[in-house]
Amino acid sequence: MNLKDIAIGALLLVIVVLLLYIIFTPKYAAPQSVVITLDSTMFQKASSAPVSSQPILISSKQTPATIIERETIYKLDTTATKAFIQAQYAKLLDAFLAQNRISDTLHIGSMGYIALNDTVQKNMLTGRSFMYDLKFKTITKTVTVTNPPDLRNKLYFYGGVEGNRIDPLKGLGVRTGLLFQNKKDRMVSLGISFWPGHNNQLDLNYYQKISWR
Repeated sequence: MNLKDIAIGALLLVIVVLLLYIIFTPKYAAPQSVVITLDSTMFQKASSAPVSSQPILISSKQTPATIIERETIYKLDTTATKAFIQAQYAKLLDAFLAQNRISDTLHIGSMGYIALNDTVQKNMLTGRSFMYDLKFKTITKTVTVTNPPDLRNKLYFYGGVEGNRIDPLKGLGVRTGLLFQNKKDRMVSLGISFWPGHNNQLDLNYYQKISWR
């Protein structure tokens, strides 16, 4: 095989490769990043023992009495004894000095509740305590982004030994070359084969990935 035959064969190979490229080349789509989003919900419980506090009087304002005119006239009961009147005053005094404990519970939706305990004496709020039992919802969002590998052009070196099974030593040959792969997985190889006593061979190959659905 002379150099002219090799050139003609290489030209024909290039023409065939171009035709295959035009007919079968799929539309190239660059690999996209993969995004994975995970939402997790947790409830954290918070509760407390009763906590006492002392209310502080900030201001006091005297309100004038309002006189309501009525047609009914109340007269003093002159038949009431002194002991009866003293008993009434003592009852009012006990009610005025008594410590009245008032409890209330505030429910906050599905989160829980807050319990209030107030102490009222002498028509004033003299003590307060509270406790709570709540659940707080915590939403954690985890976003994982997986980037595709960085595509690069690659160059490979290859080599091999070929022989004749009848006479391995006589038909022994060496083949070597380079293979180039671009970012779109298209490959071109250029190789040469050495055969003692025979014409050397030059190979030019093109590889195109063909895919369909």
